[in-house]
Amino acid sequence: MKEFIEKNKTICFKATEIRRIFGSMISQRLADFDDEFKSLPDALTSATIEMYESIVQKFLPTPTKIYYLFNLRDISKIFQGLLRADRKMVTTKQTMIRLWIHECFR
Repeated sequence: MKEFIEKNKTICFKATEIRRIFGSMISQRLADFDDEFKSLPDALTSATIEMYESIVQKFLPTPTKIYYLFNLRDISKIFQGLLRADRKMVTTKQTMIRLWIHECFR
């Protein structure tokens, strides 16, 4: 049993660590974009974490709804989509925010 627990440990991150990790990734990506995008990394990261925490609290897993399991992978998928944003296609802050909304709904 001890070996099973050792191999299947779940890594728990604090919101500040998640904010730092994903915030730095999106900041580096948006550094190549116009100056109007410079304020977005913090806002996108905070909004994503707040949404995630809200979802985790509201949609608790039950025996009939076991698919209500949310983890760090769900956050990373949102940022994965944002990090693929092409500078030629995303030309305004509004377009980036629409992309963020789209990634959140996926």
